[in-house]
Amino acid sequence: MICPKCNKEIADDSVFCSGCGHKLSQEVDVTATEKAKKKINVKAVIGGGAALIVLVCIGIFAYINSTPESKYNKAEKAFNAGNYAQAIKYYSAAGNYGDAEEKLAVAKLANHYATGLSLMDSGSYNEAKSELEASSDYEDAAEKIQECDYNIALNFLAENDYLNAAESFKASGDYSDADGQIIQIGQQLVNDGNYTDAVTVFGYSKNWKSNSYAQYANGQVALSNKNYSGAASCFDKAGDILDAEDLYNEAQYNYASNQLTSKKYSSAEIAFRKILGYKDSADLVNACALMLAKEDMDAGKLNTAKTALEKLPSDFSYKDVSAAELLEQLDSNSSWLAICGKWSNTSGEATTNCRARNYSYDGGTWTITFYSGDYTLDIKCVLNNDGTVSVIGTGTITVFTNWSTIQIGLDYNHSYSVNFNKKLSASDIGTSISIDDYTTITLETDKITLNYNYEDSNSTVGFIYIYETNVTYGKSTTTY
Repeated sequence: MICPKCNKEIADDSVFCSGCGHKLSQEVDVTATEKAKKKINVKAVIGGGAALIVLVCIGIFAYINSTPESKYNKAEKAFNAGNYAQAIKYYSAAGNYGDAEEKLAVAKLANHYATGLSLMDSGSYNEAKSELEASSDYEDAAEKIQECDYNIALNFLAENDYLNAAESFKASGDYSDADGQIIQIGQQLVNDGNYTDAVTVFGYSKNWKSNSYAQYANGQVALSNKNYSGAASCFDKAGDILDAEDLYNEAQYNYASNQLTSKKYSSAEIAFRKILGYKDSADLVNACALMLAKEDMDAGKLNTAKTALEKLPSDFSYKDVSAAELLEQLDSNSSWLAICGKWSNTSGEATTNCRARNYSYDGGTWTITFYSGDYTLDIKCVLNNDGTVSVIGTGTITVFTNWSTIQIGLDYNHSYSVNFNKKLSASDIGTSISIDDYTTITLETDKITLNYNYEDSNSTVGFIYIYETNVTYGKSTTTY
């Protein structure tokens, strides 16, 4: 047929012109056959309309379901059903609708967490740990990570990879018997003689200090490094396991010997005393005591040295130092032993006076009286090889430094230091000995007298000022 409007040839059953779109149903005169066809075409039109309606509905449905709200609702449904991957997809599509962005972040964590649990169920603990760590603190992720570490440690242990096993047990924290597993690994390494790795493993335990095997391993490592003091301490704490007691004795002996060689006699003696029955420790204790006594003599502590020497065997000697010879030297200087020590004053006074230079005038004397115990004087006596004695003294006294016609003008509290080191002989005992320009001292076995005298002749033109202090130290409080 031909379109009456544009004259385009079109199909006989057309309702609309395919060229110009003109509606043909009311303007075309058709035959009965064409009418029948038209009826069929009407049905087609009706069907086409229904299809169009369906398409429109589908479009409307698609539009409704493409809104951020609908995507958010689908995300919520998927999340609640545990389908976190689908929830992530829909929350992402929802954009910034509502709290979609916050929910998206949670869904990602939940997805990592769920994936981690699934991997744990399949025994893939390393991969599971990575997923759980990515889930941050979602639910009980931290505890699940510890469980993964524990199982990773068990896998290392099954492969005899002790160091990695212990490290993973430590990472698992308080999960199950992790610390006990670490201790067992450490003990196994000790039994295998692998002390270095054992120390590393025990270091992962919170309770290694109380474990005898841990102390033993640390002792072995310290011993190999010649840290004898540290080794002895560790073997002592290890108790009676394996050969700890023997190793303690050996480490202690080596430490004490090193101290003796280094002339640290006091610490050496203490160390040897702890193992008196081991090797020649008892003799070396005496050697330390002898050398300490020699040091005391060299420091001027004669009485202290004599007390120590009298406790040693009379014939004992060490490195050309003889106890008998030292005692003989002390006995021949018994007077100096009586003087050697700390003395306390029993009396004393300080005075100040003024007199005219060229005529008779006495301005009067001001006096301070000292109480017993106000002052002390330390005396040490070093015996020299030439028979002399170096007497070393230290102390402080009060002296006047001015004179005044009125008492309020006086200076009462000026301290004067007495320090001297004089080389003397026995004949000097009991005589006045000059120790500086103004001070003399008299040393006796039962007392010491100190005299200070200073005349200030240049203070004024017409007067001379005299300052004098006299102290008697009559009480020996400590012997050196």
